Amino acid sequence: MSKKMSKLISVFILIFPIMIIAFTIVDFQSEPVVNYDNEKISIKAPLCSEESIYYSDINDIKYIVQFDFGKKVKGQFNKNYTAGWFNNTEYGDYYLISCNDVEDSKYLYIKSNDKVFILNVKMAEVFSKINTLSK
Repeated sequence: MSKKMSKLISVFILIFPIMIIAFTIVDFQSEPVVNYDNEKISIKAPLCSEESIYYSDINDIKYIVQFDFGKKVKGQFNKNYTAGWFNNTEYGDYYLISCNDVEDSKYLYIKSNDKVFILNVKMAEVFSKINTLSK
């Protein structure tokens, strides 16, 4: 193997792990995001891929007051929010975004095709719009 190729491989071996760590730190420090338009709801939690919920695919939508989060599969707990994929006995695997500083303990339950999404009601205007658009 040539010296040039050997140096290139060495640089890659050193830089690649640093890039992975940097991207993980940036994602770890991000906040959960809920966006909506006339077609779908897009949600993204740290350390998880973005999920889209199309209004036409929603089978059930309701408010729930209390439930057990269960076990974290992938995502993040911190002092401001709990977000990511969780599993409990009542809903199985589900996607959760819950801001911890919400006074009202209601959650919005959305079943879309074979996935369950549970979001808290910190952004009441967003949820009322979602409820209207999904009907």
